[in-house]
Amino acid sequence: MTKRSKADFRALRESLGLTQTDLAIELGVQPQTVKKWEAMNHPYSPPESAWIRLDEMEAEQILATEDIVNRIIELVNRFNGDPGLIPIKYYRDQDDYNVHGRDVAPYGLINARIRAAAKELRRRKLNVQLLYPEEYEKLLAEAKGI
Repeated sequence: MTKRSKADFRALRESLGLTQTDLAIELGVQPQTVKKWEAMNHPYSPPESAWIRLDEMEAEQILATEDIVNRIIELVNRFNGDPGLIPIKYYRDQDDYNVHGRDVAPYGLINARIRAAAKELRRRKLNVQLLYPEEYEKLLAEAKGI
């Protein structure tokens, strides 16, 4: 396997929706350590253990995204393939996710999964709309006639 670069490390971290601080917490290191791993002018590269964890997180993201897509497709099939609009919650920041989300996780990680799922659903020609939690709840209440 080709040696991966500092830029590869940063790109993978960012594709997972993680900040340097999020990853530092995940790895049990200081945020400054992650920053140094990614800095061109710093001699230290990310250790193998950090690469392994990022690779694991990428695999987890792929599975989570597939799960989101499959659950939505299952619902679409219940509506004979024409659900109309498919609303999906999207979070503004960590506080927003802490109030409206389900799991304990960085909101960027969750939003990255949501973006990937929305992209796949749109590729399948489904009408997806990302909504902030308040918009999502309002839409649901309107649909229920509340």
